[in-house]
This record gives sequence, structure tokens and C-alpha cells, in this order.
Amino acid sequence: MKALELKVPPVVLVILFGAAMWAISRLLPSGYFTVPGRLILCTLMVLTGAGIALAGVLAFRAAGTTVDPRTPHQSASLVVDGIYRYTRNPMYLGFLLMLIAWSLYLGSVFAALLL
Repeated sequence: MKALELKVPPVVLVILFGAAMWAISRLLPSGYFTVPGRLILCTLMVLTGAGIALAGVLAFRAAGTTVDPRTPHQSASLVVDGIYRYTRNPMYLGFLLMLIAWSLYLGSVFAALLL
């Protein structure tokens, strides 16, 4: 695992886990559940997650530091204002909210276990 450390961009991991969640929901259909207002809830969660992640990126850009966690040596400053007053990792929090929305959309308990 040491060879993969800081090599895979977080966006790629989100896509891979989203694909894995879809695959497991198809392979194990016995774990389906329904949520009232699922599409509205999922849409709100995706928009909220995307907004939080974008706020993190914009705060990094405004501070003139790198967004890429694979290059920590290029960090120019520590960002502690904006969205970072409320969460230490808004980009990861945003990605997590989007994956939660995806698991609700899929309606699979087994997909949700990958969160």
C-alpha cells in the first residue's frame, strides 16, 4: 500500500467507490430499501455536497495554495477561514455527502456499507 500513498486523486477514488456501490447494489439485490422523496433528498444532498467541496476549492485558490493532496510540498499556506472555519476537510465532506446521496438513490444497504 505504501506505493499507492498519495498517488490516487480523491476524485478518482469517489468515482471508483461510486462504481463499486453500483456494482454491489446489482450483485446483491436483496438489500434494497426505499426512502420517501428519494429523488428530492438525493438532489439536495448532491447539491449540498458539491457546494461544500467547491467552497473548499475556492478557499484554497483564494489563498494561493494547492488543491491536490498528492503534492503537499506545494502547499503555500494554511487555510483556516471560509468553509474551513466549520470543517477541516470540506472537499472530502462534500464527496462523502455525494456518495451518501448515491447510496440512497441506489437504495442498497450493501452499497451504503462502502461509505
